[in-house]
Amino acid sequence: MDKATVPAQVAGLNSLKDLGLQIRNSLVNLANGLDSFWTQIHGTLAGLSIAVAAAAVSAISVVGLPAAIVILVGVIGAGVASIFTTISAVDSLTNSIGVAHSADWKRQS
Repeated sequence: MDKATVPAQVAGLNSLKDLGLQIRNSLVNLANGLDSFWTQIHGTLAGLSIAVAAAAVSAISVVGLPAAIVILVGVIGAGVASIFTTISAVDSLTNSIGVAHSADWKRQS
């Protein structure tokens, strides 16, 4: 092997190492984002369940029926908004990771 080719090979391996580290960091960020996503979804569903139970208890009496309707409408609106916000956050995270990796691949080429 020619001594002149060794530095070029070392530089190539170092750039691959850097790319591998960037991919690892992106995967860790994505995993954290997915954990946050599921935590938020579970919290939203738990809140919806509690509110539905409270509305059911309120609806037992005729006097509480209007309050039950208000509770249901409010919590359904808040739950839907929370789910869309959570999905949007994960979508934004995956888009930013995709853009970063596209730039890394173009730079490596």
